Amino acid sequence: RVSLNSPPRSAREPLLTQHANCSWCLAHPLPYVFLPPGSLSCLVPVGLICSLVFTFLMPTPGFIALSSDVIDALTAIVGIDRITTSGASLETLSKDFYWYSPVLTDRIGDRLASAAVKITDLEQLRQVVALAATHRIPITPRGAATGNYGQSVPLYGGLVIDLSGMDQILDLSDGVVTAEPGARLSTIENQARPLGWELRCYPSTWV
Repeated sequence: RVSLNSPPRSAREPLLTQHANCSWCLAHPLPYVFLPPGSLSCLVPVGLICSLVFTFLMPTPGFIALSSDVIDALTAIVGIDRITTSGASLETLSKDFYWYSPVLTDRIGDRLASAAVKITDLEQLRQVVALAATHRIPITPRGAATGNYGQSVPLYGGLVIDLSGMDQILDLSDGVVTAEPGARLSTIENQARPLGWELRCYPSTWV
């Protein structure tokens, strides 16, 4: 869900109820860990904790290949024409615009998925993610892959899930749009304008 340019809504309500007397929390309405107000925990974002946990407690898996059984199971879900396991198409689906950065080019330029699957609806997505979880296969979601930081690059092989086929705008009302992950910002903007709304900001990857 994306909020459009509408009257501001308070982002502080959860903090007001849980950290009512913590001035730092009230000044920084972000998803912080809810531990004793005013303590050091207020300063520790959830993302940092997750990063530390994964860095020190989770081993680096290396390249994860998909077995023929998993490929067969994916075929049963989406059809053989929506699975890519080699060639230029797999190379394309394993990249975004990370190459703007010479640092990222050096570090992740050779990364490649074991396979990519194109999803067209929510039920397919549920089944594919469940299959990957069952077999402990890393997944990399991919929209338009216009990001510049390697978000769509499969660092450990595994499965790229191409979400560009899920591009429907489900609802646009009261300044909030609910859309599928493949919906492009330009499409959302063009549909919002006649209703008197616009995007709050235009990212550098606006298409």
